[in-house]
Amino acid sequence: MKKAIDYFELHLKLAESLEDRAGVAQCYGRLGNAYHIHGDLHRAIECYERCLKVANEVGDRTEEGPTYANLDSAFQSLGKFDKAIYYHEQELKRAKKVGDRAGEGSALAKLGAAYHGVANFKQAIECHERGLEIAKETKDKHAERCAYDSLGKAYLNFGNVEKALGYHELHLKIAKELEDEDGEKRLYSDLGDAYLKLGDFKNAVYYYELRLKSVNEGQDQAEERSICANLGSAYQSLGNFKKAILYHERALKIA
Repeated sequence: MKKAIDYFELHLKLAESLEDRAGVAQCYGRLGNAYHIHGDLHRAIECYERCLKVANEVGDRTEEGPTYANLDSAFQSLGKFDKAIYYHEQELKRAKKVGDRAGEGSALAKLGAAYHGVANFKQAIECHERGLEIAKETKDKHAERCAYDSLGKAYLNFGNVEKALGYHELHLKIAKELEDEDGEKRLYSDLGDAYLKLGDFKNAVYYYELRLKSVNEGQDQAEERSICANLGSAYQSLGNFKKAILYHERALKIA
């Protein structure tokens, strides 16, 4: 990656010496991508902002959309959700302006995720519901699946467990249609959470145990610990104290 950064910096100097402003904007964008991949998000943001500034000066709209998307992604990775929201909104405005429905749906999905990050679940739901409409309109099954997933999580955090469960079940249905086994397995945990909050402990146990089998395969200890603790609570509520103790002890061993 260091070689790529060196190459793009040389290319930038050349574009500047030739007074090729559109080329300068493009180089800043590529440099930003290289720094982003390298994990230097602050340098990446600096390059993206310069790319956007130069592109706007010369009226180059080709760099605008991808740069807004890159900026919101970088700020979100840094946990700066207010900044991420600003650039998601710019990306959304641009997509609407040029009639890019797929781009509009993508921007809404990211904007919803950013609102989720600041616990504004009402706004997150609004964005994901609009994104879902576009996904259905454009017949984008993968975007539809992601919208169901996001809506399920947002409604659960908003406290509407029944709605969350409905979206999780729609997500499960479409994951099966798309033969997305990994997505289906990850969803078992969300379904377990929803049923646990709803007080349906039998179904909570059913989905948590399904998820636990796949987690064991992947050796994700943090999730395994969380599922075991939830299984302990669910079995305790069912009056099966032997199993409850077994899972609580397993959770403690992982911790």
